[in-house]
Amino acid sequence: MKKHYDIFYAIILVLVLVLASLIDNAVVKGILLLFFTGVLIFSTLIKLQQKKDGRFKDIFFYGILFFFEAILALSSIFVIASAILG
Repeated sequence: MKKHYDIFYAIILVLVLVLASLIDNAVVKGILLLFFTGVLIFSTLIKLQQKKDGRFKDIFFYGILFFFEAILALSSIFVIASAILG
């Protein structure tokens, strides 16, 4: 059951990215990318909390993943700000 949920989840996120690439409005594109990043961060934090007592390798991997997702969130905020300001 869990595997089917993960596939459905991945398909929805890919559809959000495809929708973002098809839209010409930069503000809406930035908001969709921010939504995508928020979902990724939420998922990573849940997995990180589940692996809290796990091996160091797992914790390190999810920490690095969270770091890159935070950079992605800042980039999407920058896209929104640059579209609004100029």
